[in-house]
Formats: sequence, structure tokens, C-alpha cells
Amino acid sequence: METTSALKYSGGMGLGGIRCLRRSSPAKIPASPRPPQKDPSKLESGPFHRPHNGGVNACLGSWKKYLSIYFRNMPPPAHYIAKKCSALHARVLFLFDQLKEKYHVCGLDNLYNSVKFCRDAWAGKKKIMVHGVARKTGRGVPDCCQQEEFSDPAKAEAVRGTTKAAVLDGDPNCTPVVCVSIYDTKVVAILSTACTF
Repeated sequence: METTSALKYSGGMGLGGIRCLRRSSPAKIPASPRPPQKDPSKLESGPFHRPHNGGVNACLGSWKKYLSIYFRNMPPPAHYIAKKCSALHARVLFLFDQLKEKYHVCGLDNLYNSVKFCRDAWAGKKKIMVHGVARKTGRGVPDCCQQEEFSDPAKAEAVRGTTKAAVLDGDPNCTPVVCVSIYDTKVVAILSTACTF
């Protein structure tokens, strides 16, 4: 597996809550996660860099990035649906396939993760490592990481901070999946193929 010395923030939260990191050399990492905003009237000329297009194109023009968008009203990719992926996960896996390099790390926010999604992301063309929250049931969180939720505030406060962890290992087609369950105000489960242990 390739290793990277540094990661650089390369996207916003606009596509279903996906936050991707891309490889970069340490010397190229800016002090702030966002590039300085340019005056739209001073951008390069072209169909996507005209001043009247507003702030979105000004931002995209300054980043010099290409976007890959999969709208939710479009049917999901059939080959991922045939693998029994959900429609949302099929679209995200398609977007992962559009990346140019392998071994990216992707943090998922408001996209309930699952062990199957972790495996499919790693088994794909680009070997994507993901981490994010998961529902307590039906998403592959093992029984040893399950925690009982208490409605009584005194009992809930007594168990607050309880952490359980497990490593799902032994699959030759996937890196180990780490599952962590933390009791905060309620139980939060996190699945990751990106962490080191």
C-alpha cells in the first residue's frame, strides 16, 4: 500500500456530506484549508470564468479542480446495484471510481456507513479508505460494541464516556475494519478502514 506524508483538504460538504482528502507534498499545504478568494473580475476569461457567473465559479476557478457530480434523480449505477449496494452507496462508489489516484481517505458525514460500504470502497478500483458514523443495528456493528441506552439521566450520566472497540479482520479483500462505540448523550458507532492501530 502506498503511504502519504501529508493530506490536503480538497472539497467541501456539497456532495452528500462527503469530505475527501487528497495527497499532497508537505511543502504545498497552505496555512488555511481554503485558498484565498480572488476578485471575480480578475479571473481568467472563458465560459466558466466570467465575472457575471458569481461566487461559485470564482471559487471553482481559483481551485482549478474538476468536479464529478451524480444527481440523485439519475438512476444509480447498475453494476453496484447488482452487488446489492443501496442507491446512495452505489452513487458514492461511482464517484470514488472517478478519482485519479488510489488510497484516498474519505470521511463520511450524515451518510450512515456500513461494513459492506467500507469493504466495497476498498475493493473498488481506487482502494478508498473511509470512516464515519454507523447505525447501531443492521450496518455490521458487532455485538461486542453494542451498548444499552438509558432514558434515566442519572444512569446515562454514569455510563457517559464508555467506549467499546473491535477490529473486524480476516477478509483477504479488505483492510481491517475498526468499529468504535462511544456513549456520549447517546450511543455513537463509528466504522473506519482509515485508522491505524
